[in-house]
Amino acid sequence: MPEYLRKPETYIASSLIVLFGAAISILTYASSWESKQPIMPISEAVIKTIDPYSNHNDLHRTSRGNRVYIEGENRPIDFPENVWNANIDSTVQEKDTTTMAVRESFSYWRLLEDQLDGLFISNNK
Repeated sequence: MPEYLRKPETYIASSLIVLFGAAISILTYASSWESKQPIMPISEAVIKTIDPYSNHNDLHRTSRGNRVYIEGENRPIDFPENVWNANIDSTVQEKDTTTMAVRESFSYWRLLEDQLDGLFISNNK
């Protein structure tokens, strides 16, 4: 019998270290992938809805923010709370025509829901 099977503490500890390393590797890859995605400017975007969200399926430091849907785009555009507070024109409301910058998001649920990350919104009033 191998030594690590005789001592369950060693087996458990080594398994946790491997799992932790795998999780860090996945997060590093996903963050790198996301940061290399091209920024897509969207002009004349009409906002359908702005809804606050609180979830844990993205890689951002905060799991809260605002989810925006625009006309002509079925994918949600997620603006993390820190981005929304720093880079969003405070006069932006539903039904406004705006200019925005977005990029592809690497969410945990990428296979189930394709979404975009919002980077900037400016009101075109």
